[in-house]
Amino acid sequence: MRVISVDFVRKLLCAQCLLLPALAVGALSVTDPTASTTIPAGDDYATQILGNAWDMNDAIDIDTEESLNVTSQNFGSGVFSGVTTAADANVYPLFEGQLSSINLSRGANFPVDTSRYRYFTVKMKATQPGAPTEFSRLVFYQVNGTFGLGAYHALPNNAYIIFTNDMMTQIDGSSPHQWTDFPQVTGLRVDPATPGGAFTTGSQFSVEWIRLTSPATAGEKTPVAWSDSGSASSYSIIAVDNAGTGASYILSSTVPSGMTTFLADTSFFNSCTVARCCHQVCQPLLFPSYCAKPSTQL
Repeated sequence: MRVISVDFVRKLLCAQCLLLPALAVGALSVTDPTASTTIPAGDDYATQILGNAWDMNDAIDIDTEESLNVTSQNFGSGVFSGVTTAADANVYPLFEGQLSSINLSRGANFPVDTSRYRYFTVKMKATQPGAPTEFSRLVFYQVNGTFGLGAYHALPNNAYIIFTNDMMTQIDGSSPHQWTDFPQVTGLRVDPATPGGAFTTGSQFSVEWIRLTSPATAGEKTPVAWSDSGSASSYSIIAVDNAGTGASYILSSTVPSGMTTFLADTSFFNSCTVARCCHQVCQPLLFPSYCAKPSTQL
């Protein structure tokens, strides 16, 4: 298995970095993207509709007054953090408001078009003080209280992860509604650390960014190209958000042997520049894959 790693450095979700040349080891050499490549931004709901990306640099990025069973809520250095106090702890990047009142909530004024936006991606981490695996998921609402449930995603213990929930296909089996049952969604709730076993209070969680994006157009994808003589192995294409707390994201793990190009969907990132491209030879399922030298941020 060959692993091609495209490394980004993010600052306020937009990469500003010292660009380094592509690295080559053995017969495999990454030729695109290069140090001058700009990764195009995808169509993100918070950026385009709210006019304020969920980059955790603004206290309005999470409606903290609506959080449930969460204490020590804080924004700092582009991170939103808190501590859970019960198993059903949750926070709202978009609150739907109350049906019985004059609804001035952002969700009511700027509803999510479910036919346009589909992919919910978050970079976060959580501790597991009671040792059982913890999970995160998205819950979506209409203002009348009807709701649906995204799939659960397992969280590593105290390590950042980037995961995407496809709202068209990754719906919990117990969900009373599908994403497109609602033409518009007015509330988005994140359950940041739901225990899979006996619950111990005090799970600390941190969120670096959230994006809700539409399917990428060809212009919102990033061409990846390489040369590789004499190898019969398949390829994995991995993106690394290396903004101090690096986390990997598998763009594809099924690029067949013989291929030397791949059009990668990087629309879950904001517009950013490439810090470094490299590759490693590894055993199947060896993950995450990082390059040997750290990138340098400006």
